[in-house]
Amino acid sequence: MLYRLAAFGLMLLAYGCGGGGTEAPAAPLFLNEFPVNQSAENDDFVLTVESVSMTDRETLVYLHLVDKLDGPQREFIGNASITAGDLVLSGNLNPNKDVQVTSGSILQDWVLKFPALPKDTKEFALGFPMAMTTTTDRASIPIQLPEPLTFEVNSITLDQVISIQGRDYLITTVAVAQFNVSVSYEPVDSLAASHPLTAPLTEVTLHDDQGNIYQLRMADTSFDSKTGTLRWEFLNFRGMPSSKAKMLTLEIDGLGRMAAFPEPLPIAVPE
Repeated sequence: MLYRLAAFGLMLLAYGCGGGGTEAPAAPLFLNEFPVNQSAENDDFVLTVESVSMTDRETLVYLHLVDKLDGPQREFIGNASITAGDLVLSGNLNPNKDVQVTSGSILQDWVLKFPALPKDTKEFALGFPMAMTTTTDRASIPIQLPEPLTFEVNSITLDQVISIQGRDYLITTVAVAQFNVSVSYEPVDSLAASHPLTAPLTEVTLHDDQGNIYQLRMADTSFDSKTGTLRWEFLNFRGMPSSKAKMLTLEIDGLGRMAAFPEPLPIAVPE
């Protein structure tokens, strides 16, 4: 009797049973994993394609990013692509959770996830997004207020150009809402577009000339989807500036730096 029950249980495991049973996902129709160990670099970063995994469901590209100037944190901005003949695929960037990292090497190892390539693909070109890091550079940016910020005057258009290390930025607006104040800016030139004022580990505070300090609450940054360069950034701080304030100052510890990889990297697919 026990033998028959055990055999029946094995049948249920093998064939599944009704009433909510879930079948195990089918194995991929093909799997091609191979090492690559090719690198692309620019003046700031070295990017190494370590390996590729191809199945009928997806294509995974494993990357390692090194900052030549030893910035404390790195990440990617923008889109990655695969081109194989007339086929162009867009990929999603994900941290490689299988790689054990320390705090000094956070966001160096990545996985690019693409839709599946045809099984008979012999070669493809990998186009990279821009890489971004936090630098040790600092900036103190004065913002002159033409009128006091109050709930009656809750947004001021400034169009104030500032220059940092030869890069020009336009402070467009300063606005207040309940218990917060925001500053918006955009790059004026292409050099500024590759150097956002903030980055992953940037520390930003806002001061007024009445001695008040406002801590950064959030940063909303917009990048061009094709080039990965900066379009604009919105910085929001906790607190309401004094109505007596005539000047605000942005204190930034750790300016951002971005750099593009100029050419796609050709990758041969072994048999």
